[in-house]
Amino acid sequence: MERVEEAQRLGILRVVHVSEAVFSRGWELFRERPDKEWSLTDCISFVVMQSHRCRRAFTSDSHFVQAGFERLIVP
Repeated sequence: MERVEEAQRLGILRVVHVSEAVFSRGWELFRERPDKEWSLTDCISFVVMQSHRCRRAFTSDSHFVQAGFERLIVP
């Protein structure tokens, strides 16, 4: 937790609280893409990242690459 708090303090990490509207857009994306193995959490993350114009994700999850984002942790 200390590293997360430090990253937030330095402006490297932003924690975003999801509104009902963002949740709804994530749910819509989740339902529109049954061809993908994306979770609802993935879809909500994609919506949040798009709305904040964030292209890079601190993740090793290949679903972010499928959605057009750059992952910063490559397994």
